[in-house]
Amino acid sequence: IANKKGVTPGQLCLTWVIVQGNIVNIPSTKIIKYLEENFGASKIHLDFEELSQFGEITDSIEVID
Repeated sequence: IANKKGVTPGQLCLTWVIVQGNIVNIPSTKIIKYLEENFGASKIHLDFEELSQFGEITDSIEVID
């Protein structure tokens, strides 16, 4: 998905977290390049198909409390 959209995998993951709405993400970096990438994530749009692909991946992950 990241390659198709021309973004980094990190940006794509940050975008997904932002879209969830019920997750707070606090990215950290000491490198300006990565800080700019993090801000860029807020400008990425995920369509229904892309969100569905993420759902398939996250639904298959077992969470242990």
